[in-house]
Amino acid sequence: MEKFQIYSFLKDVQAKVMQESDALDISIAYEMVDQVIKDQDFYHQTPYFLSEWIFLKEQVLRRDSESVGYFDRFLDNILYSGDTGVFAAYTELTDGEQG
Repeated sequence: MEKFQIYSFLKDVQAKVMQESDALDISIAYEMVDQVIKDQDFYHQTPYFLSEWIFLKEQVLRRDSESVGYFDRFLDNILYSGDTGVFAAYTELTDGEQG
């Protein structure tokens, strides 16, 4: 999946996890995201990303009241951090389509 596509994918996962009713199971969401991002350069090359991602998995597996919040914040980090380039790729594509 290209970085510009990852933005929409992550926003969709984020919305499904945060739903009040019929929410996507957080451990399934983690695995879905992991499958999409594991081949991206930022997964292995961004300092501390992989170790923090693995730590997040431990938080998600606890399935407590804070797990969804941790996951949501980490998705925001992937979406908007300059280190990942996801948002930049998305805006470059959408700006190009509008111009």
